[in-house]
Formats: sequence, structure tokens, C-alpha cells
Amino acid sequence: MTQDFSLHAQKLEQELSRLETEMKSVSVSDPAHPGDLRAAQSEGEDDPIDPNDLGSKFESLDDNEAIMDRLEEQVSQVKAALDRIRKGTYGTCIVCLKPIEAKRLEANPSASTCIEHKEQR
Repeated sequence: MTQDFSLHAQKLEQELSRLETEMKSVSVSDPAHPGDLRAAQSEGEDDPIDPNDLGSKFESLDDNEAIMDRLEEQVSQVKAALDRIRKGTYGTCIVCLKPIEAKRLEANPSASTCIEHKEQR
């Protein structure tokens, strides 16, 4: 019997949209790679450099780069889960091939492992 994961797919699509919106809020288009995003500098960082503000400007860029890294990982996980739904392998642990617990998928629809193997991902 095949489970209907349409509600999970809907949640994942909503999560993907939210993540992409969040990414746009901390990034700009990368002119060297059209279609790609890169971490944005804070407002006013294109102004002439004030030596007193230089450290905080680099810190802001570092913060946005860390946020982008985290968001890119989450987007990757959500897209992989949507792909598993399309392929019919969603809800199956990628380590032991047993069904992923319903409560785990409710809490984290992009989960690719059962609770027992969550640290092995």
C-alpha cells in the first residue's frame, strides 16, 4: 500500500518558498554567475569606508554568509525530500530502508532517516 504524502509535499513546497524568500532578504545576484545569489553587505556598505565601521561591515557580511550557508543546506534538504516524493521513496529511511516514523515526518517533513539513524545523515 502506497501512502499519500500530498500533505507533506504541500508543507515542503511552502517551506521551500519561505526559505527562498529568506535567502533573497540576505543576498544579492552574483554578477559573475547570473542566476546565483551571494551574501549581501549591509545597507550603506557601498559608502566610502569609515575605518571605525570596517570591522562591523565585515562582521555583517560574515553573518549573511553563514545565514546563506544554512539556508542553502535547508533548501537542498527540502528539494531532496520533494524528489523522494516524486520517486516514491519518501518516508523510507535512507540508512535502514525502514519506514520513517510518522511523528518524525510531521515534525520534519524533509527528514531522510528514521529517528534511530538521524545522526547518521
